[in-house]
Amino acid sequence: MWTDPWVGGVGSFISLTGSWAAFFSPLFGAIALWLAKKAPWPALLLLVASGWELQVSHTMPHGPIAFALLAISAIWIWWAAKGQNDSPDKAPAFLKPSA
Repeated sequence: MWTDPWVGGVGSFISLTGSWAAFFSPLFGAIALWLAKKAPWPALLLLVASGWELQVSHTMPHGPIAFALLAISAIWIWWAAKGQNDSPDKAPAFLKPSA
């Protein structure tokens, strides 16, 4: 089997870079949402856990677990944002009733 330390095979530079990118992307996204107070912290923990699980491996069982965590986190964040937007005080300016 062909392997190359830079571009081919498990443990190559490209493989490891992609694996760590799959972890750091959700981590930095969760940090940004947390600092902006746009999502509840348990949903953000699930988001980071999905990135970690995908970084470990994308094959069974890690991949399905990672994407299930990602889906649960996304639905939770969406639901929390939907609940915040129900208040007329927090609505965007163009949606507020004019006086």
